[in-house]
Amino acid sequence: MIPLTSDFIVKQRSSSSIITINDIDELCRQILLNEKCLRNYAENCMKSEARQTLSVMLYSVSRLNRKICSKQKRKQTTLTMMKKNPEFYQNILLKNLTETLYRISMEKRQKLKFPMICCNSYRMKESMIGEMMRNCPNNRQAQNELNIWIDSYSGDLFNLICGDYTEDSDKCQTLPSIQSISTTVMDNNKKLKWKSFIMVLVDLL
Repeated sequence: MIPLTSDFIVKQRSSSSIITINDIDELCRQILLNEKCLRNYAENCMKSEARQTLSVMLYSVSRLNRKICSKQKRKQTTLTMMKKNPEFYQNILLKNLTETLYRISMEKRQKLKFPMICCNSYRMKESMIGEMMRNCPNNRQAQNELNIWIDSYSGDLFNLICGDYTEDSDKCQTLPSIQSISTTVMDNNKKLKWKSFIMVLVDLL
């Protein structure tokens, strides 16, 4: 559902194919199908409160995706971003995000889960922006676009669940370390239940 971490784009890269605007068009088609799938899952499988929270997230994601997919200039910027170290976003960042959310799901103190999601997401944002600046130091448009993506994808959800744990707050420093949450699956390097961080987040909701 999120272009930079798309399996489709990574497979194109691994097959030595050159990513083109046509690939972005195909990605947009797949994104619409994925959004529909998640909405169906929410409607048929989730409790009311969790469904409402997921709906907020989906609204933010689909709103930005429509903007990306409907304008040629933004498609071109997306194409530029995807050509710059996609392995970082797919294999490192996405894997770390999924594992982080999975650890948070194992936290026994329920009231800490949402603050931990928020604060660790802020750290991921810094990592993403830093990587983009290293790969595209002179491309301000790509850097600004990534900022817009991150804020647009997560803004509505964070406004709903984060409360006082904002990006500029010192309260994040009071939360326990992710690594302090011991899980049998993670500590023994066993396969996670979900590959996608979105499904781990859905479980948390």
